[in-house]
Parts: sequence; structure tokens; C-alpha cells
Amino acid sequence: CCCCCCCYRCCCCWDVSMSALKRLVRLRVPAAAAKPGPAIGQVLGPLGLNMAKFCQEYNAATEDYVPNTPLVVHLKAFEDRSFTFEVKSPP
Repeated sequence: CCCCCCCYRCCCCWDVSMSALKRLVRLRVPAAAAKPGPAIGQVLGPLGLNMAKFCQEYNAATEDYVPNTPLVVHLKAFEDRSFTFEVKSPP
């Protein structure tokens, strides 16, 4: 965003549909190879998140990396079962 973070009135920063943060989780997922399964399900399932949607979005976001490179993902899960994530570059 182009404005300062303390400006709560900024329309580009304010999202009224965003619900309260439920949990912040850290995952290690292979680039462009995430699959709904036990490894991801054990983390996302209890949070009520859609594993297939996460895998689809994650694979699209990491398609430019070398396939199967382990990447760290910081995922924010919200009370309304929505999520956002940030992929950290490999060391």
C-alpha cells in the first residue's frame, strides 16, 4: 500500500469483510507441488480452511520456483474461514 499503516481511514487498506485473525501458522510446502493430503490437512483441517483452494492458490503463486523446492509459508487463518498467505524465498 502507498499510505502509512496508521491511517485507518485509507480505503485501500481497509477491508470490512475481513474477520478476526484466528491463527497464524508456518508451513513448509514444496514449490508448485502442494496437494490436499495429510501433511497439509493436519494443519488446515482444524482451522476449517479449504485445502484444495489453498493448494490451488499456493501452486499458482510458486510456479516460477524450481519444482519441489521446500518453501516456508506464513498463513493467516481468519474466523470466517478465509485465509491469506505469504511465501518466503528459500535461503
